[in-house]
Amino acid sequence: MSARTLLIAVSGMSLLGCGGSAGQVGFTTGVSGSTPLNRLTSGQATQLCNDVTRENTTTFEPMLCASWSHSGALITTGAYFGQPLTATDADLQTECASLLTFLYPSGCIPAVTCDAAGLASNPPSCTATVADVADCLNGNYALEKELLAATPACDVLTASSLTAYVAPGGPYDRYTYATTSARSASCSALLDCAGIYPINETSPGS
Repeated sequence: MSARTLLIAVSGMSLLGCGGSAGQVGFTTGVSGSTPLNRLTSGQATQLCNDVTRENTTTFEPMLCASWSHSGALITTGAYFGQPLTATDADLQTECASLLTFLYPSGCIPAVTCDAAGLASNPPSCTATVADVADCLNGNYALEKELLAATPACDVLTASSLTAYVAPGGPYDRYTYATTSARSASCSALLDCAGIYPINETSPGS
């Protein structure tokens, strides 16, 4: 697989929502958390989407972009030099930094999208609440933050740390290819609802 092909594949990797409370990031909305999504008024749906968009712009999407870009730079660096790695640490660091510079300007897909009209027309089969939205989004954010923290920075990358990162059971494997059985109850509940689309629901393999 070429570095370019792998770069494209990494940009579509699926991150899975984990559990946690709605207070992990501080996502707030004026709409009561106990309100079922299938009972939102048009005004409530608009307010919720405005709040989701605000948090996505300021918090969720920047973390998603940083997490995916850093992971992508490491994975593509490994693919470029092949396994087992015979490149020097300096060569790995240079390639990683170059790829990272390319990845960031390419942009990221939104961590979550929200459609007020869809939210306000949810069927009875949608049993999720506003609190589930907050819990799912905050859980996804926490997972992306953990992945970024576990990803070596380009300027300290070594053959050893890169090999450990991409190894089966390593950080990339754990955070990127989690199974759907690990999805939080809140994220699972949103699967039957319209109008709110966290990345873990829309990515291939989620």
